[in-house]
Amino acid sequence: MGHKKSKEEQLSLFKRKIIRQFGGTLLKGNAKSARPLSTKEAVHLVLKSAQAIGTKSMLHTYNVSKIDEIIRNHARLCRIRIYHLVNVGNHLHLVIKLDDRKEFQKFIRVITGLIARHIEISAVLLGVASGRIRKKSVLGGSPLHSTHCLGSGL
Repeated sequence: MGHKKSKEEQLSLFKRKIIRQFGGTLLKGNAKSARPLSTKEAVHLVLKSAQAIGTKSMLHTYNVSKIDEIIRNHARLCRIRIYHLVNVGNHLHLVIKLDDRKEFQKFIRVITGLIARHIEISAVLLGVASGRIRKKSVLGGSPLHSTHCLGSGL
């Protein structure tokens, strides 16, 4: 009996299935979990603003001391230790140590709102803004957008 050679299938350069949907549901592992946040090591936090230009700059004369006061007062109330605080004008750098995740969330929520309110009000008093106070307009986006854990060698 003779052997029939099986016909080899030609390789295709094109995918046979075309997926016509996307939105994250096709990704593996859709676990919803909290962002890792260390309470043992210092955390580098960056709060950015796309609107902090001119009189809305966080380095403006009317804003510098008030922003520093807001951050330091609420850090004390939320049991957060500030190792380093730098105001760059359109963003703030903080190196902080946390005791509790809930207190950190409260701290972020309160300081972003108070800083935004202060900057908008000072801009209105200077006659530059429309008078609408919006938290997202001054400190937009997620405040944890650029959060990094630092080593213990501070």
